[in-house]
Amino acid sequence: MRRGIVILAALVVSVLAVVAGSGDHRVVTSPPGSKTGPVHHGVLTCPPAVWADTARVLAGSPSSVGRSGAGSLTIAPTASSGARVSARLTSAQQMLGYPRHPNVPLDVVATGDRAPGVAALRWWTAASKTRRGLTVAPCGAPGRHWWFQPVDTSVGTTSRLVVTNPASTVAVVDLRLFGPNGPVDAVGRRGIAIAPGTTRQLSLATFAPGVDALTVGVVATSGLVVAGVETSVRNGLTPSGLEWLAPTSEPATDVVVNPVVRGRGQRHLVIANATSESAVVQVEVLGSDGPFQPTALRSVEIPPGTTVSEDVRRLLRRDAAGWRLTANTRIVASTSSTAGSDLATSGAGPSLEGSTFVPLVQRAKLAARFVGATRRGGMVTVTSYDREGNRLRVTRLAVPGRTARAWTYAPPPKRRSRPPTAYVVINVGAEGDVRGDLTVRSSAGIASTPLSPGVFEQVVPQVVYRPESVLP
Repeated sequence: MRRGIVILAALVVSVLAVVAGSGDHRVVTSPPGSKTGPVHHGVLTCPPAVWADTARVLAGSPSSVGRSGAGSLTIAPTASSGARVSARLTSAQQMLGYPRHPNVPLDVVATGDRAPGVAALRWWTAASKTRRGLTVAPCGAPGRHWWFQPVDTSVGTTSRLVVTNPASTVAVVDLRLFGPNGPVDAVGRRGIAIAPGTTRQLSLATFAPGVDALTVGVVATSGLVVAGVETSVRNGLTPSGLEWLAPTSEPATDVVVNPVVRGRGQRHLVIANATSESAVVQVEVLGSDGPFQPTALRSVEIPPGTTVSEDVRRLLRRDAAGWRLTANTRIVASTSSTAGSDLATSGAGPSLEGSTFVPLVQRAKLAARFVGATRRGGMVTVTSYDREGNRLRVTRLAVPGRTARAWTYAPPPKRRSRPPTAYVVINVGAEGDVRGDLTVRSSAGIASTPLSPGVFEQVVPQVVYRPESVLP
């Protein structure tokens, strides 16, 4: 009997060796028609909140609302930071906050029912002699390409590229810089090494000083990174603004820019030609009353590798409008705005089809601004919840094609007995293409960040055993 077991084990090992890829048979992984399944594990990296007086990470998942299934959500410093304090979601909570370690990057780890659609943002305020304002930064998955606009390195403005490598191996990045006078070929912009599990901060004035409208591309030639740009502005000796530039979409010939912040402050449309050939850009405003082509800005010609900035304050007046730009070659576009003494930016974001988890910043007003990117538009449903996942309110908002709309929230008075809204879940149907961003206002300032839907499904690898004779 024992000999039979040995022979059977040997046969099993032989079969496994054949399936694993011998010369007579093949293993086909993820063939056409592979199935998709729910995400069971998600990791997001949050940037460090450098120079912050108050900082907090807020995380959650729309898939776990109203459910008590298995799963966990944890926020903790990256392994190499030296900090070991973490926060874990309890069974009664639907959103997790983490106020510690502002100066180190943090990992948001979700498993089980908490993983599908997991989202997080980090917000912080500064009120020092060198920096003042409110900042909201999205936590994201590592990537290979990152684009930022508009970066300002002129006198009185400090802009730093913050690159985090969450992996256990060295990452290497190159920078692509496009200014008003064309490409910037600065010394040291290639082969920038980021040690495992660390964050590196680079002053962009070192590469392109004195530029008020710079486009920065980050390309990871080895490994994957998470990147952002922190910009602070001073008026003489007085700090007057703080903003975290979230990444905008990669260069494309058809770009939809999220609605600009509503108000009377300065507003600029920034466009970069990311190629080696001249670009002709057609401009369309997507306003609250519908689309129109501005007479003064109907077409813009941009030389190769060049960034242009157009003052659009008189064109928009106080409207919170989006933009659609079409060109003969690939471009990058965004807008910049000022409100009071603080500044905010809006870039080109992804389609919001599906569900998006949006935590609310404490004691702050919130505005989600949407734009219909195509003629069809779409329907947006915003559902408010308290911290324990109890539904408070449902709002439905029709977003016509090529038109801008907004949903706003103001915190209730402190004397109100009803639990305050802790987060909202934004659902957009598949019938149209709707984009949007999130604007946060508080006594500390204003900040804006693009809305991005969560990841709910993944391709499930299929291992298929096929004899060599039946393969083409």
